[in-house]
Amino acid sequence: MKSVAEVIQEHAAELLAIEGVAGVYEGKLADGRDCMHVAVVARSAELEARIPRQVEGHPVVIVETGPIGPL
Repeated sequence: MKSVAEVIQEHAAELLAIEGVAGVYEGKLADGRDCMHVAVVARSAELEARIPRQVEGHPVVIVETGPIGPL
């Protein structure tokens, strides 16, 4: 199985192309397993339906962040 970092590198562009997705980053589940976090501007059922629940065997967690811009 590929690492989460490798999967993010390969799939970030397609996830970021989904309108409302603000970022993709590596994270951990409560049980310590690696996962992908997909940051969204505003959570909605329509947006959640477009984001996969897992990518290449790694779980995906959707996190509502609001808009993300440069510091």
